[in-house]
Amino acid sequence: DDRNVQLVVLCSQPPTYQLLRRVAQALPVHLSIVAPSITFNVETFPNEAVVMVKSVQGHGLAGDILVKVSLTSLVVRVEQLAAAAAAATVATNGTAST
Repeated sequence: DDRNVQLVVLCSQPPTYQLLRRVAQALPVHLSIVAPSITFNVETFPNEAVVMVKSVQGHGLAGDILVKVSLTSLVVRVEQLAAAAAAATVATNGTAST
């Protein structure tokens, strides 16, 4: 019964704006093949690395279905952990370590 769901796509490299645009451009074509009777709106939010897919009619359910597709990478997580560790070192020691 969920009508708002999130899909996280794990990329081998950090996602780029170009990749986000390519995904957003490819989705309507693929969705029209998989679900030809459903109308979808696809919108990108580059600052969040997100593509929002909203089914607006044709699915036979009351209300819209919203899918938030997030692009991420383990590389991004490693970089975030390294930055957090460096910030913790600065906070503890008062200086940055190299």
